Amino acid sequence: MTSIVSRRETNGLDWNWFVDTHELGCWWQRQEWLDYCIAYDPTATDLSFAVVKDDRIVGICPALEREGQVRMGDDPCAGLLVQSDYCAVLLSAMQERLAGLSCAWRWNRYPFRSEMVTARLRACHILRGHRGTLRLSRLRH
Repeated sequence: MTSIVSRRETNGLDWNWFVDTHELGCWWQRQEWLDYCIAYDPTATDLSFAVVKDDRIVGICPALEREGQVRMGDDPCAGLLVQSDYCAVLLSAMQERLAGLSCAWRWNRYPFRSEMVTARLRACHILRGHRGTLRLSRLRH
């Protein structure tokens, strides 16, 4: 069974394990960095969540909200990570949980090509033409 759980409901070690073992995971998606961002900006709300299948995380969406925008300070949030089979589940959860917010994620801080992630998302036939930074203005449910 697949479920969507908030980052706080996940075991931090499981979240970090998923980030550390994902081919595109990096420090900026780990629990410690997200915790720091929330502590640094007391007006931010953590809306981050994970897709869980059979008690294992198969996707994450870092999402820190401030003033109707999902971002990390003045920058887009670190990019979401997902196993290919669960792209549609993650994107559906994003539409539901982040409805009405202006959202931005980026993957171009890391030593890999961001097209690897955005190509997978475009394969879900939901996103097209995004490179480096993904901006979704006012997600709709």
